[in-house]
Amino acid sequence: MNGIENDEAVAGYIETSGTSATKTALDANFAPRGELDYNSFSRAYRKRIVHSLPFKFPEYDEAQALWGNLYPQAFQVDLRADELFVNYNSAAFNMAAVFKWSTGEYKTCFGWATAYVTEGFEILYEGSKRYLYTRAIVNGLGKYDITTLPENLSTVPAASTINTDQGINFTYREGIWTVTDQSQPIGAQISRGNFKKLNENFQPVGTFSIPEMMAGGNPHKYRDNTIPKMQGFCDMGGSYAFVIGGFYGAGAVVTPYEYQGIRIFSAQGHVLADNLMDPRRMISILQSAGLNPTRVENEGVQLVDGKIISFTVTSSYGTTPGNTTEGLVFFEEFSDHPQALDFSSAAVMWTAPDIDRLQSGRHPRQVDRTLRDPVSFEVLNTVPKIIDYMKAVNQSEFSFYSSSVSVTDVNGVKIPSGHLVRISNGNNGTFYMEWAAPVRRRSFQIYTSGGVLVQLPDDSGTINLTLSAGVVPFDAGGTPNIRRIAGITFLEGIVRGVPANPVNFQVGYFHGQYAPSRTKRWVQTTEGENFVRWALNADGYLFIERTSLPAADITTWYPLPDVGWISKNT
Repeated sequence: MNGIENDEAVAGYIETSGTSATKTALDANFAPRGELDYNSFSRAYRKRIVHSLPFKFPEYDEAQALWGNLYPQAFQVDLRADELFVNYNSAAFNMAAVFKWSTGEYKTCFGWATAYVTEGFEILYEGSKRYLYTRAIVNGLGKYDITTLPENLSTVPAASTINTDQGINFTYREGIWTVTDQSQPIGAQISRGNFKKLNENFQPVGTFSIPEMMAGGNPHKYRDNTIPKMQGFCDMGGSYAFVIGGFYGAGAVVTPYEYQGIRIFSAQGHVLADNLMDPRRMISILQSAGLNPTRVENEGVQLVDGKIISFTVTSSYGTTPGNTTEGLVFFEEFSDHPQALDFSSAAVMWTAPDIDRLQSGRHPRQVDRTLRDPVSFEVLNTVPKIIDYMKAVNQSEFSFYSSSVSVTDVNGVKIPSGHLVRISNGNNGTFYMEWAAPVRRRSFQIYTSGGVLVQLPDDSGTINLTLSAGVVPFDAGGTPNIRRIAGITFLEGIVRGVPANPVNFQVGYFHGQYAPSRTKRWVQTTEGENFVRWALNADGYLFIERTSLPAADITTWYPLPDVGWISKNT
């Protein structure tokens, strides 16, 4: 089923993407995309089938024998050469099946040795050369010379590789690469919602972001059910088109992860249009159009001659019925063509929670006096659950009032009423929790140790000193001790058993995490004009450096200095 006629397909050979000399020069090194008609968004659910091509192209079995089970991941159209490139990926290789764009006729296939999945595919003309760009190294691109199409079933080397510090998504237009940004503001978790723009020399020149909850497919706890999965995207000049849709097998239960469609974002990351569909109903409509899909999974989007073309996989490898005659469907989105199909009966709506609003104010309390995860609606009644949610959405702040809801801390203890509780995300691994009340403010550090959350309290409780040999408490019930409260450590107690005329004598010690960052000294006056000079080092060892007491012996009792200090691990 081929819906674009020859003259329509090759019209892009003429420079249609700009009239100014500057823009024409910028467009001269890639197959023209054309200009998008934004009025077409009113036709959100009208899609025309441009091509229905076989999943198993004529030489698929030979390619599979060379490179393993191959599954489509991306595509690109070169209008100058009237060629369609479909990227397939296996465990250790990527390859391209090449078709004639105007007719769908199969031409050839070739591969390259890289296991990295790509959701971007670009063809650029540079001087007299034509190059294919795709993800070929863990954080960057490979550049392959395809000026002349490689020999059939051959494996081609990369002309070069470029480390762009990117993820699997990228697109190119008019001298600007837009790639998934690997560096995130919170922690090491990579988001599909943050992008950086690079110039022709792959130097950063700008950024682009979409809301975290719109960037489905992130490696977090919502990945496989509650957020529509984002696949590839393309730069359309004044906006970006993202293709949405995780794999859905016919007959399975549908979750938002499998919703299929296109979502258009402005350059500021606002949604301009979308056409999400229930995959079951989408399959039904395709069946009515004469196709026999066993699955649907959106795998790419490009702007081709001013039209948004999306790519849906409807079959698979092996003995999947019909995979030698169909399985790769290319749609013209927002179509006004008489042959366009109406998918409005498959329309579904998915709303994303506004994480920016949630983290800048109190987390909303539900009617049942609970806090809930705005994506999964799980009750957030413990600090570990709140932290798990914050990690999943890269949320930097979370706050609530403890009189309004019941929440327990990391140790399972209920947070007392009357406190404004704020949890701050340091790096998705370390968190800081503060309880604010009129009389007292408490703070805690929370981190992961051995896979378990640890809550370092602001009140350590009483911790006894380990006394040196011969040194004993002044009385049986008064063991010298320390206690840290809100980051300040206090010392108290009385000892005896210190040798006569002590010089640099170690009285005892405690854990170094409560010690000061450097040695602290105190001079304590005693009877008459006498004194005892104390020292506490950064490892938690307490010394009497010297005393002026004239008759100090083992029976002399020494009150510890009544002092406090800021602990070095506060």
